[in-house]
Amino acid sequence: MSTVLDVSKACKEAIGLIKESLINQHIVLNVQIIQDKQIKGYQREYSQVILNLLVNAKDALLMNHIKNANIMLQVDVQEGQSVVRVKDFNEAIQLVNDHEYGNGVSIYTRDGDAGRTFVSKIKVGMVGINIPIPVPVAFHSFGGWKRSLFGDSAMHGPEGVRFYTKLKTITSRWPSGIRSNPEFIMPTMK
Repeated sequence: MSTVLDVSKACKEAIGLIKESLINQHIVLNVQIIQDKQIKGYQREYSQVILNLLVNAKDALLMNHIKNANIMLQVDVQEGQSVVRVKDFNEAIQLVNDHEYGNGVSIYTRDGDAGRTFVSKIKVGMVGINIPIPVPVAFHSFGGWKRSLFGDSAMHGPEGVRFYTKLKTITSRWPSGIRSNPEFIMPTMK
């Protein structure tokens, strides 16, 4: 059952689980909670997401033998959604690609080159451009890559025929003008 949870409390729970490991690996953790809000959700699941991000960052630093390693966790709650900020475009791609799961990811941009580069470099099964949830229509395979896919193949629709392929579904929507407000609604046939 979802409850009202404090963002800072959920973050502190996750940090408490990994703090000793970071200290032992000489990794400095800097945490900035921009707005300590209460949101409706599942505290353990929220803490697990934060913990997963920290573990992935720690593992990437150790694998690349980074000296004087620092992890910056900046958490901001905007309109009921949590935002994790990264330094730049390449760090965002690495964050997604280094994760063990590869179900879905979205990018919001007005830059066509950024959209194309994101689609070509990202190692995830469902990619969205300017849409909140990159779930394709029913005749495409639902599922990701890596550990997000269960079984030998995504046996749904055309994917059953493409038995040993890696299908990447791109769903995109390009706004008509620079000054339009974001729309998060499902378009319907008129």
